[in-house]
Amino acid sequence: MADRDEEAAAGVSNAVAAMESDWGEDPLSNAVAATTSDWAEDPLAEALEILSQTDPEEVEVMSQQHLAEEMLPDAAIASALEDSFRRRVSSAKGGNDHRIPLLQSLERMATQKRDVFFALYFGLPSGIRDLPPANPDVTCEVTFGELWDAAGVVAYHLRHTWNIQKGQRVLLAYGYGPSGLEALLGCWRAGVVAILAEAPAKPLRTIGESLERLQRIAEECQPIAMVLTDHKTFRLRNSDMGSLFRSTRKMWLPKLQWRATDTLQRNPTLQSLKQSITTISTYDTSSPPAYTFDETSVSPQDLALIQYTAGSTGDYPMPVLIPFASLQACLDMTQRFFDVATSKESVVAKVSGLSPLLLTDGCWGLVHATLLPLMNGWRMYYMSPEEFAQEPLRWLQRLSQHKITWALAPDREYTRVMDAFLAATEAQKGLCPIAHLDLSCVRHWHTFGQPLHPETMALVTHTLKPHGLRENWYTPCYGLTEHVGGALFLPHDFVLSTAGVTRRVAVASRMSLDSQITVKVVHPQTHQELPDGQVGELWLSSPAVAAGYGKDANLTQERMGAALKGPAGEGSLERFLRTGDAAFFENNHVFLCGSINDAIMLHSGDDEKQRVLYPQDVEWIAEQASADVIPGCVAALGSPGDAEKRRLEIVFEIAANHHQDPPEVCRLISDAVATRMGVTPIRVVAIRQHSIPRTRHGKIRRHTTKMQLAEETLDILYIGEDLTDGEARILPVDSVEYMERAQNVEKVLKRYFGSDVDENQSWEALGLTSLSSIDLRYDIAYSSRIDLPTNSFEQYPTPSALKEYIIQSRDQTIPTKLPYLNVAKSMKLSWLAMGFLQAILAVVILILFSSCLIPVWYLFDDLAKYNMEIASIPIFMASFSIIVLAVKWIVVGFYRPCQIVAPSFPYLQWWFVDRICCMWEFWVGRFFVGTPALNLFYILLGAKVSLLAKLDGFCREFDLIEVGPYTCCQHRSLRARHFSSWSRAESGPRIILRPIVIGQNSVIRGMLQPGVTVGEGCTVEKLAVLPEGSQLEDRVSVAGNPAVIIGRAPKRKEFNYLILGLMKLKWLGFEFFAFSVFVLSTQWALQRMLPKPYFEIWIIWWSLFVVIFSAISLLSSIVVKWVLLGRRLAGKIHTNIWTEFVEWAADYHFFLSTLVFQTFSLNSRFCNLLLAAHGMDIDLASKVYFDSFPPSKMDLIHVRRSFVAGVSFDVRKYGAYYPTHIHDSSIGESAHVNAGLVISNAVIPPVSVVSARTQLQDFAKSDQTLPDFSWSKELVVTLVYIMVVMCFKTSVYAGYRYWAFFDKQVPGWCVVFFLAGSITIQATCWMLFILVLQYVTFFGVSEDQPNPWSPAIYAVYLSSSAQFQTWSAVTILWGTQLFNDVARLFGSTIDGRALYFGNRMYDGPFLTVSNRTVSDGSQLCGHSIVYEQVKLGPTKVAGLVHEGTLVIANASITSKHSGPWRPVVQKDTLATNQYNASVTSATGGFSEDPEVMMV
Repeated sequence: MADRDEEAAAGVSNAVAAMESDWGEDPLSNAVAATTSDWAEDPLAEALEILSQTDPEEVEVMSQQHLAEEMLPDAAIASALEDSFRRRVSSAKGGNDHRIPLLQSLERMATQKRDVFFALYFGLPSGIRDLPPANPDVTCEVTFGELWDAAGVVAYHLRHTWNIQKGQRVLLAYGYGPSGLEALLGCWRAGVVAILAEAPAKPLRTIGESLERLQRIAEECQPIAMVLTDHKTFRLRNSDMGSLFRSTRKMWLPKLQWRATDTLQRNPTLQSLKQSITTISTYDTSSPPAYTFDETSVSPQDLALIQYTAGSTGDYPMPVLIPFASLQACLDMTQRFFDVATSKESVVAKVSGLSPLLLTDGCWGLVHATLLPLMNGWRMYYMSPEEFAQEPLRWLQRLSQHKITWALAPDREYTRVMDAFLAATEAQKGLCPIAHLDLSCVRHWHTFGQPLHPETMALVTHTLKPHGLRENWYTPCYGLTEHVGGALFLPHDFVLSTAGVTRRVAVASRMSLDSQITVKVVHPQTHQELPDGQVGELWLSSPAVAAGYGKDANLTQERMGAALKGPAGEGSLERFLRTGDAAFFENNHVFLCGSINDAIMLHSGDDEKQRVLYPQDVEWIAEQASADVIPGCVAALGSPGDAEKRRLEIVFEIAANHHQDPPEVCRLISDAVATRMGVTPIRVVAIRQHSIPRTRHGKIRRHTTKMQLAEETLDILYIGEDLTDGEARILPVDSVEYMERAQNVEKVLKRYFGSDVDENQSWEALGLTSLSSIDLRYDIAYSSRIDLPTNSFEQYPTPSALKEYIIQSRDQTIPTKLPYLNVAKSMKLSWLAMGFLQAILAVVILILFSSCLIPVWYLFDDLAKYNMEIASIPIFMASFSIIVLAVKWIVVGFYRPCQIVAPSFPYLQWWFVDRICCMWEFWVGRFFVGTPALNLFYILLGAKVSLLAKLDGFCREFDLIEVGPYTCCQHRSLRARHFSSWSRAESGPRIILRPIVIGQNSVIRGMLQPGVTVGEGCTVEKLAVLPEGSQLEDRVSVAGNPAVIIGRAPKRKEFNYLILGLMKLKWLGFEFFAFSVFVLSTQWALQRMLPKPYFEIWIIWWSLFVVIFSAISLLSSIVVKWVLLGRRLAGKIHTNIWTEFVEWAADYHFFLSTLVFQTFSLNSRFCNLLLAAHGMDIDLASKVYFDSFPPSKMDLIHVRRSFVAGVSFDVRKYGAYYPTHIHDSSIGESAHVNAGLVISNAVIPPVSVVSARTQLQDFAKSDQTLPDFSWSKELVVTLVYIMVVMCFKTSVYAGYRYWAFFDKQVPGWCVVFFLAGSITIQATCWMLFILVLQYVTFFGVSEDQPNPWSPAIYAVYLSSSAQFQTWSAVTILWGTQLFNDVARLFGSTIDGRALYFGNRMYDGPFLTVSNRTVSDGSQLCGHSIVYEQVKLGPTKVAGLVHEGTLVIANASITSKHSGPWRPVVQKDTLATNQYNASVTSATGGFSEDPEVMMV
């Protein structure tokens, strides 16, 4: 190694001597250029190349692998270049420095105090500096010299390594620490414009928001040459972009180069050069190191940086262009403000408690807390924002410990510090919580933002005066980004105004104003100066005003080039900065009121005078009203609308662990504001903690809060309205006053038709199409809480007419009651931990499911002796039911009304029980629907279900379900929970658990949301949705979505469902016997028909077994239908237990007989033949889903040349059977058709109710008809189905072979693991098969060709995909991130985290699921089918998608909630042509006259 160093030194000497005349000012880069051709042989050239061009991250890796010593001959380079450095230093002496004064001052101080510490950084994350700090409380220390040298290294790399030219823009994205300051100074030394931005950082849920801001900055400030950041952010970016499953991987500005600058100092060669320069510095320390760079042509008019405003009063922050001249002028004014004696002492700057140094507090963090101390050589201390947020008392502790003279903090932080200090003092029983607290060193504390409130000032003085704080500690400051830094100061003075209800604190006086600044109070409309005592807009004129707003010349001229009018402005060329803040002069002092944009204008009665309220005044009173109000998290707003007596609204965050209920807190706030301000708020809104919109500086974004309140996108807990006379009427979100909901129709209309919508225009003139009317009708119905009929846009042809109808229908609403729910207390989990635990529990569920085979395993030999192998099925069902019972009581115990936060242990417990219950419902429960066995099982699970009731669906959250006797629940599920929307402020959604109570003798055909109470004798119609907390009185009938009262329910005779249920259980015994006979018959047939060699081939035997067994089952279904029911004819009926039983028996046998058949023939015309054999009038041209037609209804439904998806039918009304005729029509998924209709040439939208009063729009007959039937096409479908069956059997074979590995010698408990492994293998093989089928199906599909190349193949794909999601074990993964990975495997795009809880997901390549999406029992697909014509298109899903929601092709969900039980459709999927669409009431000759509606 020594020989190599000597050779390298000799090579360096020769190289230097040969090229010294050509090196100029940069010997290092010229040496690199001169020795490029000798890289392979010259170690010097190799080392210099690595020094100047190697990525810092690569050099760091080399250092960690101990390769740097061998590849970088540091000592040789340093020794050889030393002579060149000395000559450069000598040549630099006596030269003129043409740089701007700012950089000269900074370099002068860096030279004078080279080894003096400039700053100590508390709480800095590890890894930024290599050497540990001397003080354990100090994480990072940096000297003036180190800071300046590091900036020189950045400048050198900018200009020479990365080829960034003078005047180009570089984006700085840094976290907390000195690295950002080093990069900023480096940009200035290189003549490069710096753009200050916030560094994206963990937690992951905020990275997306930070990257969105970063993208907006890059777009507004382009062109940008490069992004500089710290190594922590750099590594996070590389990790994020390298992961295929990160939703943010494409948001990291991939078109821009990223470089980490804090690792440049880690280059071993630079460290060696630095040591050599330290030696050379004894010769002349005034010269910069040779590896630095300084642009000498920078002028004061050049742009120094681009800084963004806070954005608290507008929609978004705005970029402000700051030249060096404005920056220097601001520094000069601030310098003159500081007292010289005070400025020589130690100081501290606390730069915001929430964000990084250079970004968070804008001008204050840059000018006051960084550049000014750096120019003056002051000692600085910086607290980590995270540390201050967690431990605000450490701010006081370090002031005392380090004898700090002055401090800088936002006004709101003083309240936070005092709250923490008083709480800690109370906990210490009156003793000071900080040992040896001594604040006598403090000369003054600066506040910025809003002036400190007088009561806060008094509290700080009174509390801390015993600890040495002087009385004149307070120094208010006022500044804004457009003025670069501070503009107004009032040192050591606390002056209150004497006029007005609210006493203001002065921020300056005419005597304290700087000589270069002019302050005026101007009328904002007339631009004339106002006399003292009158409130107007504050205008400033100063050389520190910035150059403008980005590329917006008009806004720059309006706000930064304002001129006075009137006598004061005549002949004056002076231009002013309009601050947008209201202020006034009193006794030569300037007093601030607040932002003009945020001011709340109130009208009092008929008086034309207005009273102006400023939000911060109301917000401070609200904060003091209750300890449960989080300080700094209140927004006072003006409600929308015309002049009213009271238009004040207050939004506040309530503490998660609040002691008072939200209603009481709302009342206290209202009373306090009314007492102190003389105005009663019209609404007080309590929202969840950490959910109020903020800027990156921590300020409340009132404008955004107001918009989200109007759009109902805030995470609201309670709304208090009309809080007068000490009584608060607290209403939940879903029960706001009905008239207000009706008026909110305007908001929905503006979202669809624009803000300038004319409500007197017709819907057709506004451009409403047939399918877009579906979305609009549901949105209006949901916002106004009224059921709108399908033909509402025909009955009310204009928006104004529809609004009038809504107002007049006020009496139809349903009262609601939503008591406050506590949050289930438990330790929260990270999503990573949650995913890991869910993966383990999914395996546990699979093992528990497989363990049901153990009893069968031990009893199988005994059963075989009596040919009773078939009895293993009920044994399996009983075993699984016992396991579910044990799991529920062990894992959850009792369900109680509460809120469960995800991710957490309560959520994990709920998810585990929910998933195993889902499996039980499919494998066991669905065979006992409608029988007392299901009631008994739910009773054992804790539900209060009467044995005299009938359940045609399933229950969840059992302890919260109560069903009275003689009640019939026909809806598919009773869920006592629902998800809340997943807000940005929370790590996950919440599950709301509320009880559902159903009185006796009611009929429930629609959906009941949690918290619903149904009285006795009520009727909830099909597809009706009772909103959360609805309270139904006795004997009422409701319909619609959302449900409204449509009249009195008919009195029902109490029906004894227990007797009917016992008859059903007996029929189950018959079904069990019939199943045994069918199995034995099939085995006998195979033994007689199949040759022995083929009999032992597993796949052939099972394939033939399925075919023969299905044929026998279908034949038996036809026989049972004709024996039990015969042919049903229209006419009067007499309902009794027997008629109900035989209908159920025929339908149930049909359900069991077609289980296997429908698995692989759902889209085949053989279904039409099967239905015709059961007595249904249907042609072969029609395309139907046969499970929509049970045998009890087949005779009364006639279908001709129509497409019918999964639809439900009524065939009874008025005590008689009525026929239904469907001709040349298309009926969408989940629609419901009432009895006695003739539907002709119509298109029925999905999830809709069709009645005689329904009017429908249809398609042109020329291009919207059902394709002609073709036997050749049907043959293709049949062949494809046969291939699918064979492939499915092949996928089963792998699991079967795994299962066949064990024999009778294996212990019984091992069977569990063999079966679990077999199920997993089979599901994996099946999934691979579906993937291949999906690829074949979508081959060639594009935007230009949205239709699948083969409708037959696509039909097979749909049914196969449905069966895979139904029969495989993939349902165990619902609600986990593992399922998201499965969805991604099928081509779906899932951005970030999402929760999917069924029901179906099709067309994966066309699905995009946004971050924080929750799909609960919905169907997501990328296709739409009308008249059997399939169209594919992209579907985008976001927000909370409720149960029963159907999202089809080309739909894009942007709202916070979708559903429940509604379609989300694309606005132009269906045509708008009208052609003879009619729905006719066919009475069949009975008492009701036909009713015909034509469109």
